Amino acid sequence: MSNNSKNPKVSIGIPVYNGEKYLETALESLIQQSFQDFEIIISDNASTDSTEAICRSYQSRDSRIVYHRNPTNIGAADNYKQVFKLATGQYFKWMAHDDRCSPNYLEECVRVLENDPEIVMSFPRFVLIDENDRAFPKIAENTYVTSDERIITTNIQRNFMSDSPSERYSEVLFKTTECYEFFGLSRRKIIERTSQHDAYYGSDKVLLCELAMMGKIKEVPKATGYFRIHGEQSQSIKSHQERSKWISPNLTYGLFGSRFKCLQGYYHSIIAYPAPLAERMKCFWILTAWSINWNNWRGMLGDIFRFRPKIEPESLG
Repeated sequence: MSNNSKNPKVSIGIPVYNGEKYLETALESLIQQSFQDFEIIISDNASTDSTEAICRSYQSRDSRIVYHRNPTNIGAADNYKQVFKLATGQYFKWMAHDDRCSPNYLEECVRVLENDPEIVMSFPRFVLIDENDRAFPKIAENTYVTSDERIITTNIQRNFMSDSPSERYSEVLFKTTECYEFFGLSRRKIIERTSQHDAYYGSDKVLLCELAMMGKIKEVPKATGYFRIHGEQSQSIKSHQERSKWISPNLTYGLFGSRFKCLQGYYHSIIAYPAPLAERMKCFWILTAWSINWNNWRGMLGDIFRFRPKIEPESLG
């Protein structure tokens, strides 16, 4: 059994719902880290499978594991915030219950943050794996073909280390799609100032915009994050209604849909954090250019016409 540290260097937050299939693999990859000064915070969203039994078994063997079980399912967004709220470490990382990390993940990412105070987040090289832990075939550098024939590129070259907040903001807005960087290692005090994981689909990209405005973001090629693609994850949810239910049982954004909430978040990122006026103006111009792109508007308009909040009969009258 490992000794619990009152003030661990790193907190790892794992929000989970019915994660029995992959959770043990995720936990084992963390327990076997070369860097051991961490705590693991698990927030169980009222799972109905053996998730609770798995968590309590690991907790009994390792005092660094903190297990919290919600009495009811509070939705993914609030569960992501719950694990962060319980964190005490200097650095913080969200981790999906179905992913895993290379043994040197924390060691390499912590080193980067320790060596440069201007860096607010460090993130690894990402490898896409299937439900059997096998990496998907690659057709180019960092470009994978999944079992459902999607083509996904990870670790696109972007200048996240620029001294210019507007350039970093632009690199997130225009060149970041899958947002795997969301699962990188950040300074907890910086994450406290952000919107974290808010109650709409796409808030992970908003968080990255916020971080880009506050500091530099660095890729750590020596570390590897294994991101699992399978049919039971949130990315496989097709309808807006089901996505909304997954994110939060109580809709908070009406019929405007998640794309308008994203646009609002991108705007807030510009005004909420200190930056020279010239940099802010550049960011507004970048956001305007992004906003008038027809592909973005087409998606937003589609949200309006397709998405309708369900009105329960008892709420009528």
